[in-house]
Amino acid sequence: MDELSAYAQATLQLTGQERDDSPYRDAGIAAPVAQRIAELAAGNFLLAALVARLHGLYDETPVDRADIYFPDAVYPVLEASLSHLKGVRGITSEQLLLPLAYAEAPGLTLDLWRAGLRALLGRTVRNTELAAFANTSAANFLIESGTSGEDRVYRLFHQALNDTLTQERAATVVAKSDEDALLNEFSRLGHEQGWSRTVEYLRRSLPSHADRADRIDTLLRDDEYLLYSDLRRLVAVAGRATTQDGVLRSRLLRLTPKAWDADAAERGSLFSVREALEDLGSTFMNWPSVLPYKAKWSATPTPTPEDFESGHTGWVRAVCSLPLDGRQVVASTGADSTVRLWDPADGRLLRILQGHTGLVNAVCAVPSADRLILASAGTDGTIRLWNPSDGQSLGVLQGHAGVVNGLCAVAMEDRNLIASAGSDGIIRLWDPSTRQPTSFLNGHLDWINDVCVLQVDGRSTLASASDDGTVRVWDLASSREKFVLEGHAGWVRSVCAMTIEGRQVVVSGGSDGTVRLWDPSTAELIRVSHDIGGPGGVRSLADLNMHGNEVVAAAGANGEIHLLRLDDCIKFKVLAGLGDAVNSICFLDAQSQTALVAGSADGWVRLWDPVGGTKIREMAGHPPRVQTVSAVGFEGREVVVSGGADGTVRLWNPTDG
Repeated sequence: MDELSAYAQATLQLTGQERDDSPYRDAGIAAPVAQRIAELAAGNFLLAALVARLHGLYDETPVDRADIYFPDAVYPVLEASLSHLKGVRGITSEQLLLPLAYAEAPGLTLDLWRAGLRALLGRTVRNTELAAFANTSAANFLIESGTSGEDRVYRLFHQALNDTLTQERAATVVAKSDEDALLNEFSRLGHEQGWSRTVEYLRRSLPSHADRADRIDTLLRDDEYLLYSDLRRLVAVAGRATTQDGVLRSRLLRLTPKAWDADAAERGSLFSVREALEDLGSTFMNWPSVLPYKAKWSATPTPTPEDFESGHTGWVRAVCSLPLDGRQVVASTGADSTVRLWDPADGRLLRILQGHTGLVNAVCAVPSADRLILASAGTDGTIRLWNPSDGQSLGVLQGHAGVVNGLCAVAMEDRNLIASAGSDGIIRLWDPSTRQPTSFLNGHLDWINDVCVLQVDGRSTLASASDDGTVRVWDLASSREKFVLEGHAGWVRSVCAMTIEGRQVVVSGGSDGTVRLWDPSTAELIRVSHDIGGPGGVRSLADLNMHGNEVVAAAGANGEIHLLRLDDCIKFKVLAGLGDAVNSICFLDAQSQTALVAGSADGWVRLWDPVGGTKIREMAGHPPRVQTVSAVGFEGREVVVSGGADGTVRLWNPTDG
């Protein structure tokens, strides 16, 4: 409450944009008003900010604390804020903000904002008029601006504003229709400007708009767009193609992972080779523009699993260890749609598990009544169950309406369940013995990136992190949402459970560069640490017990790892010099020495001494990037397992590298 009161007071006093005639310039006057706003907001920072901003901007005399009242819903307060905003050319302020409510990060340029208004309202305004509207004192609080390349971009500053506007819009217009209209207008603009010259937003985020409009086939059939788009994002949703042409294009992209980081000309050449090898058409084999090389024909048969026993034929997405026949083995998943089991003793490939039709994002071992089950999930929206002893399929769990990103085993009192989460914003709990869902946890408004299990007051509890900017806490026995933990100002990428002072807490890391500690039994924000990871924020979290003190490590997009004391969330050490974004971290105990392992986007695996903050050693082996690292028990000790964009899984001896 103290933090919320301070935030409300700063907003009430318009800190940084102070009014000379503000009745709240005196802190003694502002503080009681801010405290009352914080009390009524009941932990909702957005609601407190909107109300405080209204009073700060428009009150001529201080409001009496007893007269402050507002509903516990965002829309009425937002509506009151918008009533003070002048529209443009007869378009209301709420209508002007609507395209921004559909925007993905980092936001829309003025050209795209204007195109969005044409698509949704059939109205045209000038860029200068939109810029002037966004810069008014009332609007610039609701609208966040930044830069993307050379362009200024705009978006609403809080996900709840997006949700409020789109939910109100849904009362009269189906959301899919709006996404369809945006896709048409954005695609027209992209073709008009040329995909090679258009704004980055269209190359990066158009697949999400197409997916929400159920028109992913439209993008897959756009030959030139494939050469310039963000293929990782396109591949993630391409598995939902429904036409024959779309399915073939989805397969072409998935089987050509080397094209994902290539320039347009190289992509065209790589696509032509894959077309020839897999009989996937001849568009790029007959491409009219000059390419570095083109395939004309191929006499090579379609590869079989045995052809690829040297490794995955695409990125390695995840790894885990599991006991099998009295020994530990390693399971890995890949962009080549396979799950592979390896013997760490000699590096031998034990078996290939095939069945997925898209990238496999997650894998975990799940104890069941009579055996250990391996579960895997991916972009095809399925969770597949396997018998690791013989590689046979034990069933397919279907129900997600999109990519599955998170997977974990959940131990209940009477049985073990599987929790899965993904782009449809729903967490599903499955009984692996019946292969049926036991419950649905519905509440997130965007992609779910991570899930973890913890115990709260003796009850099995799940925490989930999402692109909607929230962490949610779920009671698994009742399948009810306990709390929505709000505070992150962007995507929440990672969440984990840790123990502090004998109780479990939830730790979250997000794209806003903060690590936050929450009490899952009360929803209280315990502590927060800022400025981690640079512009890309926090990529991964890991916990460590160091000299009896709990420490959390936060890996950032700027190549730094910050070590934070859990008791006060103070950064006490920064491990720098990792070369590039840190994609994955873990801790291991090697010869009684605690070490931190970091896998980076520069292709290196690095070991650090977290006590002294010194680098122990560097191990190169995954050009161009390391995707995942894990500590695995092997012959009575822990070794490092890493998976990379080169399609290999590597085991390292941490004592000599």
